[in-house]
Parts: sequence; C-alpha cells; structure tokens
Amino acid sequence: MCLDLAAAKNFYGQLFGWQSEDQESPGGTYSLLSLEGQSVGALAEMPDDMREQDIPPHWQVYLFVDDLEQTLAKIHEHGGGVCFGPRQLGQKGRFASCFDPHGAHFQVWQPLEQKGAERCGKDGGLAWCELMTTQVESALEFYQNVFGWSHTSMPLPEGAYYLMSEGADRVTGAMALPPGAPMPPCWLVYFQVPDLAASLDRAKELGATLMMPETPVPGFGSFAFLADPQQAFFYLWKSA
Repeated sequence: MCLDLAAAKNFYGQLFGWQSEDQESPGGTYSLLSLEGQSVGALAEMPDDMREQDIPPHWQVYLFVDDLEQTLAKIHEHGGGVCFGPRQLGQKGRFASCFDPHGAHFQVWQPLEQKGAERCGKDGGLAWCELMTTQVESALEFYQNVFGWSHTSMPLPEGAYYLMSEGADRVTGAMALPPGAPMPPCWLVYFQVPDLAASLDRAKELGATLMMPETPVPGFGSFAFLADPQQAFFYLWKSA
C-alpha cells in the first residue's frame, strides 16, 4: 500500500524489472505486478480511511482462503478487524484488508482466476514473508485460530524465531519486534535477488534507505533490510 502509485511502480520496476498492469476496483486503481509472465504481487494507493489513521505505506501479505466471509467472521471472533472489504477485483478474486489484534495488517484473498503469486523462490520474486509483532504468543494463537497454522520455534541470538505451518508445509515466520524498532507490528516481505550487493546499490540509487546492512544466515543465504522512497519496509534476499 503506497501513497503515490506511479512513483512506487517506477521504483520497483527499475529495481526488479517488474511489469505492471492496472486494474480498476471499487477502491481505485490496483496495479498487478509480474516478471517474465509470472505474477509477483500488486501495488495500490492507500484508501482515505487508512490515511486518516496515519497508517504508513507498507507491503501487505495476501493469505489464501476458501471462504472469505467465514474467515472474516473468525478474524472478528478472535480479536482482529477489517479495514475494508470484501471487494471484488474483476475476475481475479475477492479480498478484504484486515488486521490482527496487535495491529499488523494483512489481506485475505479468495481467488477466482488469480490464485496468487506465481514467481516464488526465484530471482525477482517473493522469497519469504514474516510477521513482526509486540506480542508473539498472542499473535501465534490468533493465526492458529483463524487459519489453522501450527508453529514451532528455533533459537536465534536476538530471540526465538517461530515457523508457522499448515500441515507439513511451512507458511511463514514470526518474531518479536526488537526494542526501538522503526515500525509498528507488521508483515514484511523478502524479495529474492541474484546479487545482493548490486541490488542494494541500485535500491539506494533509486532513493531507498538502508535500515540493516547485508546479514548472513549461515546455511541459507543473506539479507538486507530497506525502506523504499515512500518508507515501506522490505527485505532483499540472496539464497546461498
């Protein structure tokens, strides 16, 4: 969700080579992103109600569901809420913008023709999603109650890291926001790149701010944490 759609398309288009296709929805223009014919994600300007709440620009994750209305009822039941929706995006699918009990925003997506991001685990595509929150145990309980995700933990120097799973499939990660973090509870996205140093240089040339330098994850790869020119946070990820 951004403040200036044209500027956001220009930044990410130059950084990752993404193409955009604008679709009109009841909430305004919705720009579908792709690379080499595979869907990556989407960009949209923040609606007035989110701007009035001083919600900053941010990337949102879309969580796939079979029954949108049933999921929204569970979100309300377990302490979350709905910013707007349900809305329909042409024949692509139906969605609603939601938040968990601690204020992390996410989208719930019931697909029609568009199942979701197709370019995953490839350069220029989505690599991972991660929940950063102030109340980890409570947040894990919320997502388990709404989506049925189980979780396990693994120790890290900065605290426990939680892996959330649906059956045998790992879905996403979660961890506590460190003291003094520059953002409220939120979902964050990792985009995979072939050359982390070169992508960092390019991002900074385009106006991004480096929040955390290149950091290795032994045995897996390395990442860096940035804010785009509109101050939406995201990670760059290079696999080992």
